[in-house]
Amino acid sequence: MLFPTGLLVCLSMTLGHADDQLASERDIAGKIAIVTGAASGIGRAITEHLLKNDIKNVIIVDMNEKHGAETELALKEQYGDDRVEFIYGDITKDLEEVHNKVYEKYGYVNILVNNAGVLNEDDPELTLRVNALGTLQWSLKFYNSMRKDRGGKGGTIINISSISGFLVDPFITSYKASKYAIIGLTLGLGHEYNYKTSAVRVVAICPGFTSSDMTDGQMVVDEQASIFDKFRSSLIWQTPDVLGKNAIKVFQEADTGSIWVSEEGKDAEIAPARKVVTLSQLESL
Repeated sequence: MLFPTGLLVCLSMTLGHADDQLASERDIAGKIAIVTGAASGIGRAITEHLLKNDIKNVIIVDMNEKHGAETELALKEQYGDDRVEFIYGDITKDLEEVHNKVYEKYGYVNILVNNAGVLNEDDPELTLRVNALGTLQWSLKFYNSMRKDRGGKGGTIINISSISGFLVDPFITSYKASKYAIIGLTLGLGHEYNYKTSAVRVVAICPGFTSSDMTDGQMVVDEQASIFDKFRSSLIWQTPDVLGKNAIKVFQEADTGSIWVSEEGKDAEIAPARKVVTLSQLESL
């Protein structure tokens, strides 16, 4: 079948524009990012790797004022005074204040990394309020500011879920519920139907067991402590730096609505089918 020359030229231009938009969307250089829970651990590692990849500015948000200020100073010394800013913020209370402060100073945000979280099985309400509701509210706020169909420029939201977000096991059920919620949020808000008009990618990373302040103490209720200690000892743990590297990989490669796993120190990959830890596995430990 022969096509008119004008139609072929138009099609070529359209495809070329789409390719340019995709390349620009996945280029970190020159962009402005917010990373929550970035005073230490995974959040700090992600911040450092953004800086290594020529991000223009990173705003780190954390409710630990001491660690936040120390991280800001250390990163400024290494990457430049004008590229890093710490803003104190409790994600359950300070969304409007942080959002407005950032937009007043920087004019725009291209990347939001929802990393702040808690692991406290003794306080399910706090766990859900921070991990699930906090991530939802921050996602919606910045999504609406970024969306192209409402005057924004598009952008990317990376939600940090957890291996517990799709691993089927009997442990940390409140935490698990909160991380399942983040996957649901990512699949819904990140659906290609929404992306088509908003030009805002929404993706999630599920870290495997990672050494951090959050995982240093007792993670489960007392009655499960013994079996969980055996279970965690059977796993391959990783450092936060692995997550930092993989956050860059996901930013550069992920399609909207995709869920990625970063575990055992390996490169991030699209999440497989849900993993089930069986009764026989646990009884054999």
